[in-house]
Amino acid sequence: MDLSAYAAHYVAQNDGSSGYLNQLRWTISALEKQTGRRLRIDELSVELISNYVIAERDKLSPATRRSRRNMLYRLVKAAARDRHLPDRPAIPDRDSLAHVKVPSPIPQAWSIDQVRRLLHFAEQLRGHYQSGVRKSNYWRAWIRCGWDLGWRGCDLRQLRWAWIAGDGSVVVRQQKSAKANYGRLRKDAMESLDDMRLADPVFALPMWCTLPVWRRLAQRLVASAGLPGTIGWLRHSASTNCELHNPKKGYLFAGNTPDVFYKHYFDRRLGDVVQPEEL
Repeated sequence: MDLSAYAAHYVAQNDGSSGYLNQLRWTISALEKQTGRRLRIDELSVELISNYVIAERDKLSPATRRSRRNMLYRLVKAAARDRHLPDRPAIPDRDSLAHVKVPSPIPQAWSIDQVRRLLHFAEQLRGHYQSGVRKSNYWRAWIRCGWDLGWRGCDLRQLRWAWIAGDGSVVVRQQKSAKANYGRLRKDAMESLDDMRLADPVFALPMWCTLPVWRRLAQRLVASAGLPGTIGWLRHSASTNCELHNPKKGYLFAGNTPDVFYKHYFDRRLGDVVQPEEL
């Protein structure tokens, strides 16, 4: 069985999400590109995984390298114990895996004034996308919904009309964690979405292109507003603003555990720096 096919089997057996399967497929594609050929599951080994992780040191972030290393290790570990496989890889030795040092992240976010600037530039866009959606309408709705809900992009792209109650309340089962996250769209966000109703009967923020193209368009908007970072900072920004105005509750808004929220999302630089009394 080839590696990609076994990955699909592994995710299905463990009741994994489609998002996790996509992450595995991207990882396998990168590994096979490095080796120059398609791989079978019985060829996967700790040595192959380690060589890949080491070779990608200057191309991928430490966090991405560690994540991919761990996904491939879990895959080979499961395959080595899978009695239904006619050809299995050797039982892996975790201690032999290449180590990846991941520095503690420094969360970065935009201030509310910067988000307002991004919204202003989005509203100045002209023209339509292939789906017939006006560019300004789409990005205005995306920014307002992203700010009100604080969802990841993958969850916003799956936002369905059926999920949105009349008062704007909405709940999503997050693709990444499978945890439920609750939110509410304000009046301005709801009005922005009204402009999108004719675009798609199912999805409120429908995709009209591939994800890489969508990301380039989003980055172009961020750059035109003169802002640092990527459109993904919108989640960090909304979560940070929520924490500053609702202390110790920002993690609830983001749908994270407190440890994950304070480590990856909360930009303390946007709040008051805690100091002792002046000498």
